[in-house]
Amino acid sequence: MPYLEGASNVNIFGGTFIDNYGDPATTERINAFLDGEERRKIMAWVSPVDVASQHSDVASRRLPGTGQWFLDSDAFKEWERGNGQALWCPGIPGAGKTVLASLIIDELCALQCREPGGSIGVTWFYFNYKEESTQTKELVHRCLVRQLAEVSSELYADLKAGYEKARRKPSSRLSASQLEWMPDMHTLTQNFARVFVVVDALDECAESCRDAVLGMMADLLTAGANVLITSRNHLDEFISSNLGNIGRIDIRAIHDDIARYLEARLNEQRRLAAIIGHHPSLRAEIVTAIADSCQGMYVESIKLFLPFSSSNIIPRFLMATLHIRALESQSNVGEIIDLLKDLPRSFPDIYSDALNRIAHSNHCSQALQALSFLIYARRPLTVPELQHFLAVRTDHTDFNAAYITDRDLLVAACAGLVVIDKKTDVIRLVHLTTQQYFDSIRTTKFPKGDLEMAHTCLAYLSFDSFRNVASLEDQIRGHILLDYVVNYWHAHIQDHQMSLQKPLLTLLKDESLLHAYSFFKNKYDLRYFHTWGGRWGVNGQSGLHVVAAAGLLSAAGWLLDAGSNADSRDPKGFTPLLYACQAEHTQMVRFLISQGASVNATYFGEDITALHFAVTSGNNELVNVLLEVGADIDACTRMGVTPLSLASWLGHEPLVRSLLDKGAAIDPPYPFLRSVFRHLRPRKSNADGIPLELRPLLAIGLESNTPLYRAADNGHGEVVQVLLEHGADINAKDIDGKTALHGAAAAWSSLAVVRLLLEKGAIVDAKCARGTTPLYEAAQQRDGRGRDVIVLLLEHGADVNAKCIGGETALHAAAARSSLEVVRVLLEKGAIVDAKCARGTTPLYEAAERDQDRDVIALLLKHGADVNAKCIGGETALHAAAYRSSLDVVRLLLEKGAIVDAKCARGTTPLYRTAKCDQDDQPDRDVIALLLEHGADVNAKCIGGETALHAAVAACSSLAVVRLLLEKGAIVDAKCKLGITPLYRAAKCDQDRDVIALLLKHGADVDAKCIGGETALHAAARWSSLDVVRLLLEKGAIVDAKCKLGTTPLYRAAKWDQDRDVIALLLKHGADVNAKCIDGKTALHAAARCSSLDVVRLLLEKGAIVDAKCARGTTPLYEAVRWALGSDEIVRVLLGHGADPNAVSGLPKLLAGRRSMLAKNRRRYFL
Repeated sequence: MPYLEGASNVNIFGGTFIDNYGDPATTERINAFLDGEERRKIMAWVSPVDVASQHSDVASRRLPGTGQWFLDSDAFKEWERGNGQALWCPGIPGAGKTVLASLIIDELCALQCREPGGSIGVTWFYFNYKEESTQTKELVHRCLVRQLAEVSSELYADLKAGYEKARRKPSSRLSASQLEWMPDMHTLTQNFARVFVVVDALDECAESCRDAVLGMMADLLTAGANVLITSRNHLDEFISSNLGNIGRIDIRAIHDDIARYLEARLNEQRRLAAIIGHHPSLRAEIVTAIADSCQGMYVESIKLFLPFSSSNIIPRFLMATLHIRALESQSNVGEIIDLLKDLPRSFPDIYSDALNRIAHSNHCSQALQALSFLIYARRPLTVPELQHFLAVRTDHTDFNAAYITDRDLLVAACAGLVVIDKKTDVIRLVHLTTQQYFDSIRTTKFPKGDLEMAHTCLAYLSFDSFRNVASLEDQIRGHILLDYVVNYWHAHIQDHQMSLQKPLLTLLKDESLLHAYSFFKNKYDLRYFHTWGGRWGVNGQSGLHVVAAAGLLSAAGWLLDAGSNADSRDPKGFTPLLYACQAEHTQMVRFLISQGASVNATYFGEDITALHFAVTSGNNELVNVLLEVGADIDACTRMGVTPLSLASWLGHEPLVRSLLDKGAAIDPPYPFLRSVFRHLRPRKSNADGIPLELRPLLAIGLESNTPLYRAADNGHGEVVQVLLEHGADINAKDIDGKTALHGAAAAWSSLAVVRLLLEKGAIVDAKCARGTTPLYEAAQQRDGRGRDVIVLLLEHGADVNAKCIGGETALHAAAARSSLEVVRVLLEKGAIVDAKCARGTTPLYEAAERDQDRDVIALLLKHGADVNAKCIGGETALHAAAYRSSLDVVRLLLEKGAIVDAKCARGTTPLYRTAKCDQDDQPDRDVIALLLEHGADVNAKCIGGETALHAAVAACSSLAVVRLLLEKGAIVDAKCKLGITPLYRAAKCDQDRDVIALLLKHGADVDAKCIGGETALHAAARWSSLDVVRLLLEKGAIVDAKCKLGTTPLYRAAKWDQDRDVIALLLKHGADVNAKCIDGKTALHAAARCSSLDVVRLLLEKGAIVDAKCARGTTPLYEAVRWALGSDEIVRVLLGHGADPNAVSGLPKLLAGRRSMLAKNRRRYFL
C-alpha cells in the first residue's frame, strides 16, 4: 500500500487522514524514498504491525467536532510546544480515550506537514487487550522504529545494515526478535528537531511488560521526545513512579460531545428514526435522557470484572452506544418511553439487559453461540470466519455453505455487544469491559464453549473433501476457517482430549486426512518455518508427529499404546521428539523419552538434534530435561554448530552458563569435521593441523566459528564474559583464521565487547586467512559505524597500515565504505594516503569508484593523495568518478589537477567512461559538459578506435548527451578499427529514432560501411524498430546494399525473425525479394529456416521463388523440413505454393520422417 497517494492525502507516518498539506514535489520525493522491494522487506522485518490500518479504523469512528476541547486546552498546547515533555491523559472506560488519541495523532501529523524539512517525527502505538500476549515491549520498540525510519534516511541506513547482519544468523528466516539490530531511543530522536510519541491504552498492555514500556518512554523523554499516554485512572501511581511529575489532562466525555454523538447515531438508525420520526419531541428526550444518564454518574465497583478502583464512573460513550442499541430493539413509541424511564446504570445491568434481549429474540441460539466463539477464540476472528464457525455441523461429513448466516443479521442478533473493524473485517466484543464481563460469567453462561470450538475444529479437519489429494489447493479457497483451525485446533482440544477421543483418533489414523493436514499446515502455520528444517513437510507425517508438535499428551499415549513408533521419521527425517522440542512442549518431551524415544536422533542431512531445537528457543528447562537423559552436549551439525556455539550466537547467556557448567566443550576444534574423522584416518596434515584429505570440504563454505567468535560477532557481551571466565581461548581462530576480535570489530554495535576482548588479551593485529585485521573489519562498516571501535583498536596499538592479502589497508576499506570521520581518524593516526593494493588502487580511487561523499575525497586530497595515481589497468580516480557520474567529485578532482584526458591501458578517457556509463539508464550530461569545459578531447579514441560518440549512442544515452557531443565537435562519421560509425552503432543498439535523426542531421553517411560491408540499414533491419528502418530509408539508405557475405537488409531481417512490418517496408521500398547472398540463399531460405510463417507468406506474395536453390542445392522447403522446429504450417504453405518435394536429394525421406512423427501425435499433413 503506498504511503502517499497525491498531495491531498499526506501522512508519511502511516495514516491517510491529513488533507491538503505538503506540495506535490514533497509527495513525489517521499514516495520515491519509500519505493523499492528491498525497502519493503526491511520495514516488514522491523515491524509487522500495520499502524496505518489501526489508525484508519479508529479515526473512522470519530465524529467531526468532537474532542476539540482537548486540542484547545492550555495543557495540550504547552505540551505540543515543548521538548522532552510528558503528558498523561487518564479516562474511565468508554470515555473515548482511543478515539481522542486518533485526533491527537492527526493534529500532530498536521503539525509535521506544516514544518519544513521533515524536522518533526510522529509515531504512535495502540495497545489492545485482545492482543496483549503479542504486544510486547519489543514490538512497541520495533513499531516506533519503523514509523520514524520511514521518513529518515539515516535511520533507514542503520536498519538496512542491521538487516544484512541479521541475515547471517543461523535461521531459515529473518527475525528481528534480537533488539541489537534496533537503534536505541537516543538514535531514534537525534535525526529530528522534535519527536512526538503517542501511546494509547497503556492499561491494556500486559502487566508483565508495562515497566519495560514505561522505561522506554522515560528513555525517549531523556532524549528530548514528547510523550503522551492515555490509560485508565488506576495507573496513576504506576505512571508517576516511572515518569515522575508529568502533565495531566483527564479525558471526559462532555455533555455536548455525547449529545452530538447521539444525534449522529439516531440519524444512522433507520428503523428507530422511522418510529420517532412523527414525534419530534421524543428525539430530544432520547438525547437528553441518555446524555444525562451518562454524565457524572457513579456506580459501585464490580470486582469480578473491573479490577481497578473502589468506584468507577460509568463509561459514557460506551453506555450511550448500548442504550441506543437497546432502543433499536423496541417496537413502538411507548416501549421507547418506558425504557428511557429506567435506563440501566451499571455494567452488569446493561450487559445483562443485552443478554436478556438476545434470549427473547428470534435468533437467540445463533447469537449466543457467536458470543461464545468470540469469547473462547484464541485470536480475533473475521466475520467470514465466525460465519463459517457457526455454519459447521459436527455431524456432517462436509461443509455446507447453505448454513452461513447473513453478516448483518449476525451483528444485529448480538444486540450491540459486537463491532466490526472496517479495515480488517475483524468482529470483536465492543469494549474491554465487555470482554471482562463475559470472562467473569463464561464458565456459568457458556460452560461448553471451548469444547464446542474443539469439536468444530476436529470436524473441519475431518471433512471428506480433504481426502482428495489432487484438489487440496482448490479446497483452500472455499474453506476460510483453515487458517484458524490449523493454528489453534490443538489449543482448544488440549483440555478435552478424553471427551473427543473418538473423532480425534479418527483424524490421527487416517493417512489421507493427515496428508491434507500437513498440506494445510505448510500453508498456514508459519511457526514451522523454523530455524533448522524449513516448513512443515508436505506429506508423510504420522499421527504421533502431529500430536507431538501439538503437545497432546493423552493422544500421544493412545497412539503409542496402539503400536506407533516413538522414533518414527517423516520424509524430512523429523522424529516426534524433534517436533516436540521445536514447539517447546516440555511435558511431551519427557513423555516421549520415557516411551523410548532417542534423545540424540538427528534431522536428515543436517545432524541437528533435539538439543539444538531446545537451545534455539532459549528454553532452559527443556535443555535441562534433554541433558538429564543423556543428550549429547557437544552434538555437532553438518555446518559445525554445537549447542554451545548456537546459544552463544543467539545470546542466551543463562543457557551458555548452564551448558558450560554441564561440561560443554568451549573450544571445539573444527567440530564439523568430527563425523568425518570417525571414518577417515588422516595421512598427512598441513601447518594449520587440518588433514589434507579434508581441505576440499573447506572450499564449499562449511564454517566452524568458535562459541566465543559467535558471541562476539553478534555483540553479546555477557556471553563473551561467561565464555572467557570458563577458559575460552581468546585468540582461537576459525577455519577462516578469524578470532573473536575480528567478529566483534565487524559488529558495529559491539564497542563494549571489543574493549572486553582487548582487556583480556586479544591480539589486536591478528590476521585471518585473507590477511585482514580487526581494524580492517571495523573500517569496512558502512556509514562510519565502526569509528569508536577503530579509535579503541588504535589506542591499543593496532597497525593502521597493516595490509591484507590483496594489499588493501584499513584506509582503502574506509574510503570505499565508511564515513568522513573514520577516514579522518585513520589519516590522523598515520595511514598512508597513497597506499596501493595488489590491483594498484589507492584509497582515493576506491572512494571515487564507490561514489563516496565529496568530503571524503577532499579530505584524502588535503592529506596529499596523488590525484593522478593509476591502478594496474591505468585508470585514475577521474575515470572512476566519471563512470559513476559524480558531478561534484569530478569537479573537485579537476580543480585539484586531475588530467582530463588521462588514458587507461585500454585507451579510454574519463569522457569516454562517462559517455559509456549506464547510470540510471543515461550518462550524466552535466559531467560530460564539465569534462569538455576542462578541455577533454571530444574525438579521443580508445585502442579499439571508438570515440565518446560511439560510447554515448551505445549506452542508451539521452538525446541531450549526443547533441552536446556533436555541438562540441564530435566527428559524426568517426570509424573505429572495425569500421563502425556512430550511426551503425546506434542502429545496432536499437537507439531511439530521435538520436539517429540527430546523427543524420549532422551529416552522418547513411550508407557508410563497416569492415564487413554492412550499413546502418543492415543493423537496423536486424536490431531496430520499424520507425528507425523507415527513417534510414527516407534518408536515402540503399535498400539492397550488400555486405561482403552478399546479404541484404531484407535477408538480415528474414534471418533474424524481424517484425513482418519491417520486411514489408523494405519490400515496399524496392528490396529485391530474390536477391542472393554468396552461398546463394534468398530471404525465403532464411525465413523458412527460422519458422517465420507470416514472413514466408509475405515473401511468397511478393514473388519469392519457391524452389530457389542455394549453392549447396537446398530449397526453402528443405530448410523448413530440415531445420525449423514447429514449422509444419510453413511446410504446408510452401507446398501449397508449388514447392517441389523432390527438388533436393533426400527431401522425400525427410518429409516421410516428419509425417511419421506427426502421425504419432495424431496429426496429419494435407499435401
